[in-house]
Amino acid sequence: MESLPNGVKTRTIRIPTYDGQEIDAFVAEPTAPGRHPGISFGMEAMGLNIFNRKVAVDMAAQGYVCVMPDYYRGGTPSQPDNYDDFTEVHAAITKLDFTKGTHDVMAGLDWLRSRRNVDARRLVTWGYCTGGTLSWLAAALDRELAACVLFFPSQPRFDERTPKRPVSPVDMIWNIACPTIIHYGGQDKVMQPEHQADLRQRIAQWNAPVELVMYPEAGHAFSAVRSPTKYNKGASDRSWATTLGFLKTQLAKRAA
Repeated sequence: MESLPNGVKTRTIRIPTYDGQEIDAFVAEPTAPGRHPGISFGMEAMGLNIFNRKVAVDMAAQGYVCVMPDYYRGGTPSQPDNYDDFTEVHAAITKLDFTKGTHDVMAGLDWLRSRRNVDARRLVTWGYCTGGTLSWLAAALDRELAACVLFFPSQPRFDERTPKRPVSPVDMIWNIACPTIIHYGGQDKVMQPEHQADLRQRIAQWNAPVELVMYPEAGHAFSAVRSPTKYNKGASDRSWATTLGFLKTQLAKRAA
């Protein structure tokens, strides 16, 4: 990662999990005094790579205290910056316990609530890819959040229910209490037109505070700047600007 912006510091910490373990978490935060909004990130399926760390650093430069738990718990793919070979990534996702991963994102929220430099009324969960799935589930379970941002969650629905995948995120829309924005590429096979219609119907049925934003020209992982085949600059830039505006509006409602 490039040198840090002025006014931002980073570190790796250990945070306790819901099942009594400890996991690594990357932290990026402002050096300025005061109580800042906080974000618990669900990193993309690649793991804690250059892209994920940069997002956290960029948001720290915007004034957020950011924590990114390692929901792989040390089992991250060995080449997290390699977007050309997904063999290890697919294997890691297959092994992932989504219940523990969701709780790990929530453990990040708990850590933020414990910090003196964080305003616990202005907490956000934000996720990419598989981390978007975990952040989606976390937002459905933690009803005290100020906002949720989801970039192309990879598993809006599971093909089968197992102890590691007990409920699909779409089936939890009814319990999301915080304003939520979900970004998907129009060419993303994860969110086919019939799935878009189903998700919108669920949002309307439950009057959920959720907005689905589509980018017709983009596919999955359109923010992955290090992947020439996936990155779509137009969609990435627009979704980033939309997200910043969305958070500014939602967090202003909880300002002291």
